[in-house]
Amino acid sequence: MSGLGGVGRRLAALALALGLVRATAAEGIQWTPGEGVFLPGHLWVAADITFGTEIPEQAPAVVEIDHLSLLARWEPLPRLAFFTEVRLEEPFHIIEGEGASTSDADLTIERLYAEILVTPTLSVRLGQVFTPFGLWNPVHRAPLLWTVEEPAIADGLFPTETTGLEVLHRTTWRGWTLDTSLWGPTQDQLTSRNTDEEGWIVGGRFAAGHAIEQTFATLGIDATAYRPRHGPWTTAVGADLDWSIGSHQVLSEFSAFVPSGPGRMAHGAYVQDALPFPVLTRYVPDLYGVVRAEYFQPSAGSAGVGGLLGVFWRPRPWIVLRADYLFANRTLEELQPGFHGTIALLF
Repeated sequence: MSGLGGVGRRLAALALALGLVRATAAEGIQWTPGEGVFLPGHLWVAADITFGTEIPEQAPAVVEIDHLSLLARWEPLPRLAFFTEVRLEEPFHIIEGEGASTSDADLTIERLYAEILVTPTLSVRLGQVFTPFGLWNPVHRAPLLWTVEEPAIADGLFPTETTGLEVLHRTTWRGWTLDTSLWGPTQDQLTSRNTDEEGWIVGGRFAAGHAIEQTFATLGIDATAYRPRHGPWTTAVGADLDWSIGSHQVLSEFSAFVPSGPGRMAHGAYVQDALPFPVLTRYVPDLYGVVRAEYFQPSAGSAGVGGLLGVFWRPRPWIVLRADYLFANRTLEELQPGFHGTIALLF
């Protein structure tokens, strides 16, 4: 990891620890199920646990505790905040024909950074952040995603974490919302296991949004270059659309990954729509159907074409149920046809 990223993470960890000590010694705790705990001293803490099951077409079925996450944000000053997310991945699972196991448990620090508000429109983050490439990766908190299975082009094809410096600029101009992000210099992930996710990265994103009558659309453009510490560079470019039209939430992305050395360009795209069930909305609020079509060409082998049908239901602010079935013409590492379901509890 770079010295810049290491300093940022140590500062953020120390500041959050001090914030927890200060807040827990005070009174006036406010807890809203599903939204976390607001503690005195401008400290917010939340957690979630997700139980999942997978029944792939070409592999054994799995029942598991998918992950446990703890999030905290402390704002000691109006222009300064510290944030972290710690996640325990796959602490327990049962695989068909193999039995129960805890051997895949992995403790990671997903995010850990200090954020400084330089001006009302410009902020700087120092530490480890989610790489803001595309629509899927910046969210990255499973209970808040529409589907259990992510699109193939968002499945680990680029570094999910960036360590170092991220600069964000958000403003409006003549009815437009304009967002710009720049990031670098390293890719890294703090984990309890050995990982190859170490190297260099630099990139940027620009997104422009505008309302047209009852709709709002945001178009984003991404570009990033990255490589393992001793490997070749890869360039990734992408474009995405987030469109709210009536009761529909339409997401679409295209991404291409171009290696600097030998190898074929990997690329793909998807279109996804989430909409409430018209007949059931009156009796079952926050129940959505999700449909997705996608295409993915890996760097080796033939392309995969898939379709997804899913259900997203949040009957209470603190519980989210999701289920989807992914259809595909062939099985790829990034495209696994079969049934996937989760139950997430948010605290």
